[in-house]
Amino acid sequence: MHRHRRWIALVGTIAVGLSCLLLPYGAGASPMSAAETPNLVTAYRVLSWACQGTPSGQVRARVTVRMKVVNYDHLRDWAQRMKVKARLVPSDSPGLSYHRDWREVVSGLLIQNRTHTRDMTVVTAPASPNAAWNVQIKLVWDRVAPIPDVVKQVTKPFICAGTF
Repeated sequence: MHRHRRWIALVGTIAVGLSCLLLPYGAGASPMSAAETPNLVTAYRVLSWACQGTPSGQVRARVTVRMKVVNYDHLRDWAQRMKVKARLVPSDSPGLSYHRDWREVVSGLLIQNRTHTRDMTVVTAPASPNAAWNVQIKLVWDRVAPIPDVVKQVTKPFICAGTF
């Protein structure tokens, strides 16, 4: 009986020691939430948004954005791509606009240990010139799964009367 207790104590000590060794490497760690995500150094500036006419008499927005990211060498501290999405949404009806499609431009693959700056231009889908619109712009720093992407959304007024 005495040997049996020693054996249990030895196995318990080994198990605790191994778990302490493995925890820093993620074994047994809980999944990371969005609030715990490491800070990714990002910046952006909406350079312009302008009205463009179409041959069919509709209007669309041409949006140019400068996006920046500082990629480090750790897997959790870098973005693999940057995306700019834009769409026109009704300005007189707040809320979700699932019926308006996003148009998207994606940067090439971004490597680690570098600062990347990209000027990207996206043109929205055409819309009626007789309605009031806002331009919704979504900026995405795409990260390796399971780490959540960094997403910023901006809304700008879209004034198109007599500009084309």
